[in-house]
Parts: sequence; C-alpha cells; structure tokens
Amino acid sequence: MVWKNLVIAIFLFCTVTCIIFFDDIANIAFQRDIAPKWVQIYGEERQLASYYHFVRRHSELGDMDWLKASVKLSQQNPTIAAEIANFYDKQGREELYLFWLNNAAQNGNEKALVELVNYYWQYQQYDKAERLLSIIPDNKALLELAVASALIEGNKNNYLQRINRLSRHYPNAELLNVVSHFSIFEQQLVAAKSCPINIQPIATRLADLSLLLKHIETLASSQISNFVCFEKPLYQPIESLHCFHQESERIQCKINVWQTHSLTDVNYLLVMYPKGGANVNHGIIYIDQKDTTDVLVHELLHTLGFVDEYPLPSNHQRCAQEQKAPFAHNIAVLEDKVYLGERESVREQILQQLPWRERILASTPILKPEGQGWRLGTDKEKQNNIGLFPARTCLGKRQANQENNNKILAFKPLNVRTKLEYFELDTPALYWQLLRNNTHQYLMPSHLVNKQMMQ
Repeated sequence: MVWKNLVIAIFLFCTVTCIIFFDDIANIAFQRDIAPKWVQIYGEERQLASYYHFVRRHSELGDMDWLKASVKLSQQNPTIAAEIANFYDKQGREELYLFWLNNAAQNGNEKALVELVNYYWQYQQYDKAERLLSIIPDNKALLELAVASALIEGNKNNYLQRINRLSRHYPNAELLNVVSHFSIFEQQLVAAKSCPINIQPIATRLADLSLLLKHIETLASSQISNFVCFEKPLYQPIESLHCFHQESERIQCKINVWQTHSLTDVNYLLVMYPKGGANVNHGIIYIDQKDTTDVLVHELLHTLGFVDEYPLPSNHQRCAQEQKAPFAHNIAVLEDKVYLGERESVREQILQQLPWRERILASTPILKPEGQGWRLGTDKEKQNNIGLFPARTCLGKRQANQENNNKILAFKPLNVRTKLEYFELDTPALYWQLLRNNTHQYLMPSHLVNKQMMQ
C-alpha cells in the first residue's frame, strides 16, 4: 500500500511538473528543431514565440506560414517587421511595404527609420521625415539624419540644437567636417579674388553641397579656373526656391527669391537642384545631382559667352534673324544666300561679324564662288584651318522656316565638334584664346540684373 501511494505521488508530481514547465520543454524542442506534430499544435495554441520562429525556419520566405508567423512575432520584434517590409518591397507592393516599414521604425528599428526617412526625402515628403526625426535618441546615424532634415526644413533652431548634440556625443563625426566647408545659416562673406567673374554655389541638401565641392575641386585643374572663382558653397532650403518644373524638364525656379540675399559681390549663382535639366537663366546656372563636371563646364561656358553648337529650339531668339553684330565667341548667325559684290569687299563685310576674324589667315577662304556671287564657307582643302564652318546651332529654326526664303545659318571657327555640342568632348584651345583676349565681351547678364529689375 505504501509503494502504491508512493508511485501515485511520484506520478502526480511529474504530471504537475510537466504541466508547469511544459512551455519551457516545448521551447527547447522548438529551438532544437525536434518538436513533433503534437508539440507544434501545443505551441500554436499557446502562441509561443519559439513556435513561430520554428515555423519561419521551416517555411519558404514569403509563403503563408512564414508570413503568419512573422506577423505574430513582429508585435514584439521590430526587426521582423522590417523583414516583412523588405518582402513587400521586393514584391512591389508599396502600400504594405510602407505600412510595415513604418511599423518597424515606430517600434525602434533604427535601420528601418533611416530607410523610411530616405524614402520620404526621395519623394520630397519632407514634413513626414521631420516628424519621424523630431524625437530621437543620441544615435550617430539618426542624429546626422536629423541635422539634414533640419536643413531641408530650413529650421535654424533645430539645426543648431542637433548639430550641437552631434558634436557633444560624436566630436569626430564626418558630418561635422563636412558642414565646416559650407555657409549654413550664416552671413556669406565674399572674399576678394582676382577672377574675371565670381560664382556663388548653392545647394539644398548636404549631399549636394559635397557634390558641388567635388565639382569645384575638379575644375581647379581645368582651363576654366583661369576665368571663374567659386565662393564657399551656401545652403538654401529647397522649398524656398519655389521651383516649378517637372523632373524631365529643365530646372526652373523663381528668380526673385534671391533679392533678399546679400550676394551683391558675385556675378552668377550656381544652384544644384535634386532633379531637372541643366541650363542658365537670368544669371543663375542650374544643374542637378546627376550632372557631371563636363555638364557644369558646358553651362559655365554659356555664362562666359559661348553658344550651343547643337540645334537650339526653333523659336530661339538668336536664330530668329541674321545678327547685327557679334554676340558670342564661337558662333556667328548669318543669312544663307548668295552674296553679290567684289570678293574682298564681301569678305571684309563678313569678317566684321566674326569674333575670331583676327585668327583667320589671309590665305584661308571664307567664301565659295556660286553663280554671280559668293556663298559662305571655307573650302574642304582648308578644313584644318580656322575659318567659317557650318554649325548645327540654328538647324531647328532653319527646318521650321524651310518654306520661306529668309533662311539663316550658324557658323563656327573650327571644323570639329566641341564641348558646346557634346558635353564629353574637349574645349578647343582656340576657344580659350578667344575668351582670354575678350573675357568680358560676351558675358551673359549677371544675376544682379534681376535685382535691379525688381527695384
């Protein structure tokens, strides 16, 4: 009888112990991947985290079991919420991707927070990014994002608070070195420089300020550095530019936004905008973050008085009629006709319209006999000389006017393609010589003209 009672007691003790500690036993079975089916059923009923991890390990990424288990675990594990977001991102399901990425970010996953902020910046949803970064821990990556967000918002107080936090906690942060090279929320002091023209670089994001600095460093070894000087890059909040172009169009922004800035000692502004086509307008050079240094040189050449050698729009004013006087270093727009008169007399008449006339040898023809007169152009035998060669500049206008008799042609001094036609090509030595001899002759109007017009 005693033994019987003892066995019953032991059995009851073991049963109670198993019941009390069975979750732990099941957890061990799941962790070691030895859980039989009945333990799996128990784990699902008890909603054990180890069970859901077990299911994820034994399921294909993205299948229903993996997804259900991941959703359960994400309630306590923001890293798994980020994994779900990544799955939906690869599926191209943007709404669910953003939902789970936001879930992970809100629950403390720093990688997800960085990714979400960058997403909002990419689509110019700056207010949403700023809300995410308004209260953050003293984490280096997040503090750097918060500094950049304050700049985008143009919030000087937030910028100063965040940059000070960064410098206190991470005095060796690279961002601190980066911002030291730029004028940010400070009065811009223009240094006296011995350059024909001064240019003020401006960007709307820290990354773009760094890109501008790299362009400037590259240009230091270029011929163009003999003619232009760049000031310390200046930060400007993107919203303050009031740009109104589509991404596929050339960059267009309101020109009166600069009237309140003390930039009276610089001739031109160089604005880097996130996306848009490069151009020069009212003394403001626009490029985007994907433009190369070659593109920048092309636009700078415009400010210095060079005209495109690829077809301009058919309504461009430079191709509307024959020029009355030279207007650019590299292009002359003349009437396409048979010129009548003595050869020397006609030659002298045409030479007066060519900025490069002094470089043309007397032995190099610029007229070809046709009928009773002369047609403009240098013979093929002299194609390696400086002369008068067709440029594509006004082909658009010519095609638009092909049904009337008032046709014009653009001419250039060399029978070669240059950077004014293709960004990647070189600028001929002749062009630099012409610019050196008459640096200020054909400069585009300074941005200061805009200020004068507004007064």
